[in-house]
Amino acid sequence: MQNKTLRIAIDLTPLQPGGENGGAKVLVINLLKQLQKLSLNCHFLILTSSANHSELSEYKTENTSLKLVLKQITNEEANKISKFVNKVKNKIISKLNISIYQSNILDGQNIDLLFCPFSAPTYAQNNIPLVAIVHDLQHLEYPLFFSPQERQHRTIFLNNLVKKSQKLVCVSDFTRRAFIQKLNTPEEKLAVVPNCIHERLPKLSEVATNRHLINLGIGNRKYAFYPANYWQHKNHRFLLAAYGVYKKQFPNEHLDLVFTGALEEEENRLKEAARIMNVSENVHFLGFLNEEALAAVWQGSTCLIFPSLYEGFGIPLLEAMRFGKPVLCSDTASLPEVGSDAVLYFNPRKIEEIVSCLARITNDEILVEQLVAKGYKRLELFNSEEMAHQYLKIFETVVDSKASIQNMISNVYDDGWSAPKFSISIEAGSSGRQLEIIVEVPDFYPASTATIKLITKHKKDVHKCLRGSSQKIVWSLSDLGEVITVKISPYFVPSALNLNSDNRQLGLMVRSCQIRLIDGTFSQIFD
Repeated sequence: MQNKTLRIAIDLTPLQPGGENGGAKVLVINLLKQLQKLSLNCHFLILTSSANHSELSEYKTENTSLKLVLKQITNEEANKISKFVNKVKNKIISKLNISIYQSNILDGQNIDLLFCPFSAPTYAQNNIPLVAIVHDLQHLEYPLFFSPQERQHRTIFLNNLVKKSQKLVCVSDFTRRAFIQKLNTPEEKLAVVPNCIHERLPKLSEVATNRHLINLGIGNRKYAFYPANYWQHKNHRFLLAAYGVYKKQFPNEHLDLVFTGALEEEENRLKEAARIMNVSENVHFLGFLNEEALAAVWQGSTCLIFPSLYEGFGIPLLEAMRFGKPVLCSDTASLPEVGSDAVLYFNPRKIEEIVSCLARITNDEILVEQLVAKGYKRLELFNSEEMAHQYLKIFETVVDSKASIQNMISNVYDDGWSAPKFSISIEAGSSGRQLEIIVEVPDFYPASTATIKLITKHKKDVHKCLRGSSQKIVWSLSDLGEVITVKISPYFVPSALNLNSDNRQLGLMVRSCQIRLIDGTFSQIFD
C-alpha cells in the first residue's frame, strides 16, 4: 500500500488482569506481538485503562506507544469525590471528572484506523475506519444463559457494531455464517481469520514440568484436562456429572479431572458438587495459572476434554495438538471446523458418549497415536504469522478504500447514555431533510438544566432541557452531508455521586436519533 506509516489505534481498555477475558485476551496479546514484529510500516497506539496500563507497558516498542484513556477510580477515590461534590454542590463537577473518562481521544493523533479486538467500538469516531473482531452470537443460540436485558443489550451492541465498522473479522466461518443468518450482516463486511496462537506457551523440560505439577498437587497423576472459565456454556457441571458416572463404571481406571480458569463463585459450586459425588480426591481446581504453569499442566495431561456447548473458535483444541495430546471434544458450533478429523467427538449433552470417549482414550493406544498424529498434521493449517499478515492486509485494504461520510452516531453507548461530547455524521442526500434527536435528562442529573450545544463548521444551535424531562431537537440538514458535534454540560460520573459503580463520564440519555425525509418517512441512526 502507500509508503507512509500507517497509524493504527488498538483499543485494549477492556483487557483485564488475570484470566477474566478468557481466550479473547490470549488472542489479542499474541496478535499484538506478531503485528509488532511484522509491521515495518505501521505505528500502533495502544489505548489502555488504569487497570491494565502497567501490564501493557511491556509492549511499548519503537513502533508501539501507549495512551492511558480510561481511569477507573477506586471506591476510596469515589467517596472522596462524592463528599467534595456534596460540599460544593454542582459548580465544579465537570472539573472533578476530567481524567476519569475521555471521549474523542483520537483527535489530533493522525489515526488511520481504529482496531477493536474486544469488539466494543467505544472510541469510534467519524472518518476513522473501524475494524473489530467478533467471536460468536451465543446469546441468540443459547438465550436461556442470559437475562432478557442482557440478550437485548448484546443484540443492540452488535447491530451498532455492524453499522459502525468497515470490516468485522470473524474467528471462524461458523461465526461468519451466524452473523449473516442471525443479524443479516452484509457478506462484504465480514472476513474470516482463524485464531492461530497455540505457540504462545513454552515447552518445558521434564524437570520443570514435574516441579510445577508437584506444586499444583497433581504430580504423578493421569488426568483429563479442561482449561476454561466457569461460564455456563462451558458445560462444566455436565462434564462433572459424566465424570462421576465414569468413575462408577470404571473404578479401576486412574484418570483424574483437572480444571483451570477464573470465576471463584462457580468454582466453589463445582467443588461442592464433586464432594457430594464423592470424587473430590480426583477432581482438581487449579484456578488461573501463569503461562509456564499452564504449559506444565498441558505437558503432564493425558488428554484434552472439551465439552463446551458453544464456541466461536476453540483455542484449546490447537494447544492440545501442539503438546501432542489427543482431543475429546463436543461436536457443536465451530469445533468440528477447527478439529476436523483429528478429534474424537461426542454429543456434549449425552453423558454416555462422554463416558465412552474417556474409556476409549485410556484403553486404546492405537487411537491415541492416530489422534496425536492427525493433530500435528492439522496444526500445519494454523500459523500465527499468517494470521497477523491477514489482519494487516485487512487493515490496509480498509484504509485504502476509506469510505465517505455515512450516517452514524459516535460516543453514544448502546444503553443510550452519551459521553459529554458526541457527534452525528450525516451522509449527503436530498434537500429538505431534518435530523430529529430525542434526549432525556434524568431526575438525578447534577444540575437543574442541561445545556445542549450542536455545532458544525457553518452553524451553531443551543438548547436547554430541564432535569427530569425529555426534549425533541430538530436540525435542518445540508444536502451535502455534515458532521454535527454535540456538547453536553454539565456532565457527571455516577460512581462519584454514589449512584452506582459506573465510572463513565455521562452527558444525558439519547432516546432516538433519526432523519426525517422530505416524504415524511424516517431513517434511523440510533434507536
